[in-house]
Amino acid sequence: LFYLNTVIDWPQYTELNHWVLQHHMWLKGETGQICKAAYDQRMFDNSQPRMRQAWLSVISKAISSPFVDGVFADRASPFAYANIVKQCGYPAANLTALHAGHQSLIQATQKLVGPNRLVVANNWVVPNVSGRFFEKWAEIPHGDVDRDTIVQDIHTLREQARLGVVQLVHSGKPCSSYRFNLSLATFLLGAGEYSYFGCTDGWTVREGWLVDRPEYHKHLGYPLGHFQLKTATTTAGHHHDHNNNNNGGVIMTRHFSSGTHVWFQASLTNPKTEGVGCVCWSDGTITGHPVHCIEHC
Repeated sequence: LFYLNTVIDWPQYTELNHWVLQHHMWLKGETGQICKAAYDQRMFDNSQPRMRQAWLSVISKAISSPFVDGVFADRASPFAYANIVKQCGYPAANLTALHAGHQSLIQATQKLVGPNRLVVANNWVVPNVSGRFFEKWAEIPHGDVDRDTIVQDIHTLREQARLGVVQLVHSGKPCSSYRFNLSLATFLLGAGEYSYFGCTDGWTVREGWLVDRPEYHKHLGYPLGHFQLKTATTTAGHHHDHNNNNNGGVIMTRHFSSGTHVWFQASLTNPKTEGVGCVCWSDGTITGHPVHCIEHC
């Protein structure tokens, strides 16, 4: 996949840098102050059609290569523009046009590359776009990623899988045993045919991207339906059926044809990033806390 950030004008984008500088297409506040993103980097003004066309021209050149199968559109979430009104005086009245332009850029990318190439939108579901990346699945979030709870993300993963969207789920940084256990269990609750999982300590190849784990070779089989969801009561061991997307103190389970099943309980106090996840494999092994998971396996 060819990587290009939809918001940040990274200095390595030489050709795009020159064009944006020449045509004054950086995002600015009402007084002319340039808006800045992470690492003090300037931002594209995606409310401007010429800015979006320049971005797409870079993509057009990239996909002319036989080695490029698609595009990774980073910072696809509207949260990528969080705080610009306060930070640089960007007109609040212009936010709707900015967010609409941002989304249309990603949709235009899919149209440009065609239906047989993948466009992965980072941290956001973009209608009529073939892929989505969950950058910080079951992790403490930061400013420009989606702000849903684990349970809401599982619902999103399931729904988009049902629609045939390619979904890449990433957790870690670091990929501790707790983080791996929790993220793998919650991933399996919502995963579909084109869902993929990884847990790493960072973004370079040497930070875990090539680590082969025993779980990746275990027999899973096909899912026996969607996950089941219940609400946990304050009394341990007692639950009642629940059909809503309540994200505090819920229990979710899912079974697979191999005999493997998954159990997860979201934290009552921090359902966004915490909980207990267990994968009870058909071979009798457990991915999860040996004490907390044994009663559920």
